[in-house]
Amino acid sequence: MIRGLFGSLSVKLFTFCFISISLLVLLLVAVSQHYVSGQFASQQTSYVTHALKRTDYFLNQFMKNLQKDLQFIARDRRLAGLEPDGTVQLLEQYRLQWKDIKNLYVFSSDGHVLGTSGALWDIASSENIRSVHLGLTAGDSPVVWTEPYFSPVSDYTVTIAVKLPMAEGESPAILAADLDLESILAAYEDEYLGSKVSLLLLSRANRPLSVRSPYVKYDVFAKSYSLAGLPADSLEHNVNSWQAEDEQGNPLHISRANSNIWGWQVILILNDSFLAKSLAFMKAFSILIGLAGLVLSIVVSYYLARYMIKPLKQLVPQMKKVSAGDFQTQIDSRRNDEFGILAVSFNRMVVKISQLMDSVVQTEIKKKMYELKVLQTHIQPHFLYNTLNSISYLAKRGRTQEVDTMITNLSSLLHFHLDKVEEFVPFDEELEGVKRYASIMEFRYPGQFILDFDIDEMVRHVPIPKFTLQPLVENAIFHGILPKGELGSIVVTGERDGERIVLRVSDDGIGIPDNRRSLLLQTKPDGAHAGYYHLGLFSIHERLRLYYGEGYGLRIHSVDSGGTTVEIIIPYEEGTRHAA
Repeated sequence: MIRGLFGSLSVKLFTFCFISISLLVLLLVAVSQHYVSGQFASQQTSYVTHALKRTDYFLNQFMKNLQKDLQFIARDRRLAGLEPDGTVQLLEQYRLQWKDIKNLYVFSSDGHVLGTSGALWDIASSENIRSVHLGLTAGDSPVVWTEPYFSPVSDYTVTIAVKLPMAEGESPAILAADLDLESILAAYEDEYLGSKVSLLLLSRANRPLSVRSPYVKYDVFAKSYSLAGLPADSLEHNVNSWQAEDEQGNPLHISRANSNIWGWQVILILNDSFLAKSLAFMKAFSILIGLAGLVLSIVVSYYLARYMIKPLKQLVPQMKKVSAGDFQTQIDSRRNDEFGILAVSFNRMVVKISQLMDSVVQTEIKKKMYELKVLQTHIQPHFLYNTLNSISYLAKRGRTQEVDTMITNLSSLLHFHLDKVEEFVPFDEELEGVKRYASIMEFRYPGQFILDFDIDEMVRHVPIPKFTLQPLVENAIFHGILPKGELGSIVVTGERDGERIVLRVSDDGIGIPDNRRSLLLQTKPDGAHAGYYHLGLFSIHERLRLYYGEGYGLRIHSVDSGGTTVEIIIPYEEGTRHAA
């Protein structure tokens, strides 16, 4: 019974599909989970490194600019010449320009303070600023940055001080600014860092400048800030990146930069517990996807097996029709199995016949396109030869301005005929090419011919095979007007005649003898008859017939010594015609 069950094609197909799809889904889930986890961890580390460099760079720029601006204010001579009230007002004006400065003040050697919080200095201790004054005036450094401390007027701050220029005999004084540390660090945290990364800024003596960091605590009784939540030795080694654990045992990734000249340390702390939670979520999500994939594989396998067996049940009646002689019957069999061999063979035969027919059609199309390209190559070299001959003629006579104009026109013609890949162009664009060509010929044969146009508006936007009209104008010039030896005219007209478009190129030149005119469009030129006049007309005629059919092409009307008219007849079609 089991053997008979697994001998069924539907059971075999279901089993094979289920196993294959399930293994593929599980493999993809495992590989994807491993790859995504690795990429996620790498991106988090890369993000921290990038954020650290960016924060350190902007902090350095801020400190440099602040130091430079304070030195600029110190050189303001008004600080020494104003009355106390005026000095305070001037300092307040400067302070308002900096949102990161709490107080700006001048401290003299006698302990007198003038600043933006001057009213408080009368009752507040100024011991810290006295030590800054002593260190700055006694040393050679032009600028002093203090360690963070609690100021009686500026709360928790860092003071930057510079010397004030003094006249000889005057007591030394300094200009000092108290920084708003909370405002500075909040700006960096909000603008450059995410919620998963904590910014910790330390001074040269490892005293915390950060007041909002979760790794800094405040001692109310001692009125001081200190590090908290980090191992005691976590900052003692001199490395830029390391792993550690906080007091709760959470893994931390710590990155440090201390490239500034003030010895400040920028530290970014990434709590890896966020990363672990994200990876755990991704793992659970991958397992969920794997289970969903297994369920989906059962459903897909069932419907796939059902879909494969259903056509077999339709095979027998169709085969009976074929055996009865109905060879037009098509068997709807899209799979290759033991019950569909005859059906597949029959359908292959039909497909093969269809492919052979398509192959013949494609061969004919390629043949026509090849012939078209050959015809075009017959036309273009002769045009370039005539044009370059004209340029050479002018150049030998030193007519450089005309040579420049001719080269410009030739460049435009080459762009139109060679760079444009479309086989069909609007008739207006073809006319523009003819006008540029005629302009070139007028330089070589001044006063020999006049070119005029009379084009119906309905014809201007009709598509026409590119490079159709210009060879006819060229023939009219060289084989009709110039041999005449006097001024001649060429007229290009275009009109709609029912379901046809008729374009005419007429000249009043020497005309074409009857015995020659009858051969121009009927035989392919060879040997002694392969002149360009014959070759050009025959090529254009054959080209139009390849595109439009036998009923279209060129018509030639000429009277010996009475001029020639060449008609271009193409079908009129609504819309835009696409090349064959």
